Amino acid sequence: MQRKPACPKPLSTNTSPTKPPSSRPVSCERWNRSKPASRPGVARNLSRDPDLARRFYETGPRRTKANLARVLEHAAAADQVNVTDPNEAAEHLFGLWQGFSNFQPSLVGSPEQLRAQLTQRVSRAIDVFLLA
Repeated sequence: MQRKPACPKPLSTNTSPTKPPSSRPVSCERWNRSKPASRPGVARNLSRDPDLARRFYETGPRRTKANLARVLEHAAAADQVNVTDPNEAAEHLFGLWQGFSNFQPSLVGSPEQLRAQLTQRVSRAIDVFLLA
């Protein structure tokens, strides 16, 4: 017998600091993990729940930046790159990798087109970073 996936915890929908948080029920039928979350939907929920936004940042972007900074710090120690501030260098390199990819699919392209260009984008960004 196959088990149904558990429903995710409902997100807070109340942005008022004076009222207790309320939650909106989430239907398991609508919760489809095989599809990526939409950026507007994620941003909307993060703006409504500061604690969720903080946890998202801590486990996602902040961790990614820290890991990349460690890689750059080790590369600098091995004289493979010239980096004085690994955290700042991580931000710069990630910015080169990302470019306008956040906006491109929603405005003029598709995620499939972006994925096809990803390897080339990352390779060129690394070349630019190493030249700096």
